[in-house]
Amino acid sequence: MITILTSVLAGACLLAVPRGARPFQDGEARSDVQARDLDAVRTSVERLSKELVELGYAFDIEAFELELLSLAACADDLNLQQDDFFLPGHFEAMWHVFDALGIAPGPDGRTFRKIASHAMAETFLAYYGFHRDTLVFVESSMGRLGRNDHLLLHELSHAWRDQRLDLAEFFRSGQRTFERIRLKQCVVEGEAEAIALHAQAAREGRELERSDRLDDDQAAKFLAGQGIASIYSVGRRYVRSRWDGTVATLDALYGALPASTEQLLHPEKLGADEPVDVALIDWPEEWGAAELVHEDTLGELGILGILSESGLDETTCSRLAAGWDGDRLRLWRPEDGADLLVWRLAFDREVDAQQFLAPWTRSRKTVASQVGRVVCLARGKDRARVRTAHERLTALTAPPTNAGDAASTEAIEAALAETPTEPYLDEGLWILPEHGLALTGPVGWKPELMRGTPFLMGPAKDGFRDNLNLSVFPDPSGAGVEAILATNRAFFEQNEGLRLHTSDVRTVGGTEVVYLTYGGPFDGRQLEFRVLILPREEHQLVLTATVLASRSQEVAPLADAALLSLELR
Repeated sequence: MITILTSVLAGACLLAVPRGARPFQDGEARSDVQARDLDAVRTSVERLSKELVELGYAFDIEAFELELLSLAACADDLNLQQDDFFLPGHFEAMWHVFDALGIAPGPDGRTFRKIASHAMAETFLAYYGFHRDTLVFVESSMGRLGRNDHLLLHELSHAWRDQRLDLAEFFRSGQRTFERIRLKQCVVEGEAEAIALHAQAAREGRELERSDRLDDDQAAKFLAGQGIASIYSVGRRYVRSRWDGTVATLDALYGALPASTEQLLHPEKLGADEPVDVALIDWPEEWGAAELVHEDTLGELGILGILSESGLDETTCSRLAAGWDGDRLRLWRPEDGADLLVWRLAFDREVDAQQFLAPWTRSRKTVASQVGRVVCLARGKDRARVRTAHERLTALTAPPTNAGDAASTEAIEAALAETPTEPYLDEGLWILPEHGLALTGPVGWKPELMRGTPFLMGPAKDGFRDNLNLSVFPDPSGAGVEAILATNRAFFEQNEGLRLHTSDVRTVGGTEVVYLTYGGPFDGRQLEFRVLILPREEHQLVLTATVLASRSQEVAPLADAALLSLELR
């Protein structure tokens, strides 16, 4: 099951997991099962709150509410929370940026905002709504929640920080650019992850360092394929690198935030590579009146997430975003309604600007070019205005260069080039080098990347392509195969739309994996699924074969054979 990645441009304090449960419709009566589920969660919240208090994270459990909401109600609630993160016009401007890449979500910014809110509601089990001091659980996700202490500890950590700092004020204060909000989200989510792991380590009598091992490059591996997961992995790495286990050092993080998300992504740049101020043109008076709908800075992490939505592979996304030195965009709406977006980006080196420019479309609406180490982009319906705006952007003076910044970016790109991570097909073997996996693909199936997720696609028949894909889901709790199996069985017991056929633990490629087969309706089609789940230290690798049910008898054995041929390298 593939997580919707539109949430890469939305905001929420929550923990991401795969979606898939049947949503309850508004007006449906809650069953006794749902009531008992909420009571069980309440009991868990009280138990875990006591653990946090004993560790020094004192907060008032009576100061926030617990709610169980339908999927639609959660989407509406998350939509309201966007105003605590982003300024008006954010989604309108971002829609134009996506459209310049040829992947606009919906027909306009308002629709994009609605899509993002619904995507989050479908993706998450629970979230802490600091905009109204409420810990919200999604009705349709209760079957997947189980005894997920890590998630609850994570969300309770948000409640602790909210009572200590006031998260709504924290996000509203200072610069409210997309770059700055993403940076703050990384710190908030990284802190919640660290506290949750601290509590679990204390419960199990383990050292904190042993509970939170994360390879330095693991965060980057999540970035392109798992847009929202980057906030957690990057944030946790940053927080853990500066935390000595005391509340005082956590508080200190909020008083001295890094200068950019670039410094979070590349620790070697912290305190050394400061972002430059990027100038932009003003709206020309001769064009008449116009409303400034939005002005923003996206930053490296924001750009990386946007690029990941375009289907580029992880290494390419990282390479295109690396070298960011500053950016600024504006969206105007004149009286004739012909929006104009201008965006100017500075990079450490000319080659960085040249690389970044490659994927942007050259439609009649968009004009983009490189001037030295600067990229200038203008787009809109009025072609004459777009051309003039672009010409004036290119005439602006470039910010000063910094040799040290250029050298550190060169080293980062060299490291990216050392180890190939993109999946490829070699004599019938589908090889996924990033994760050390290989399996025998069905004859005629070809590798593709879709929004950063690797697929092995079969030929198109009956308007559908059978496929294999690999998804990566962060799992800091480090659940073993038996726990993963139990969670999935509980999920299917609560899901009326999907029927579980097989669920057991098997040894494949010399390691224990969870093996599932199930079927049901997805997007108006009857589909059959075969799944292998490989637990890793802090994440799960999920290999899924998806087959059209009408030809399951023919194709499912091929997909099954491919999965069971898995080798670990």
